[in-house]
Amino acid sequence: MTGSTLMTFPSNDKQHAICSAIAAHWKEHGYAPTRRELMAMTGISSTSVVSYWLTRLRERGYVLVEAEKARALRLTVAGEEFAA
Repeated sequence: MTGSTLMTFPSNDKQHAICSAIAAHWKEHGYAPTRRELMAMTGISSTSVVSYWLTRLRERGYVLVEAEKARALRLTVAGEEFAA
């Protein structure tokens, strides 16, 4: 599509990094990381960029996100497989 600003290949790297970070945090702590923790864990530049990628992951069926809650992230089965 001409004029599209969406990236296809690099997005998979960011999405994989976020899924892996969520899985690792759940395994280590027993609860989800905050957006700020995800930012630090993945090297993403801001919490709004983390939120952008979480939206993409939710659209792909990899994460469940509860709005308005800091630690309301869960990987779906597909997300766990993608993170591995």
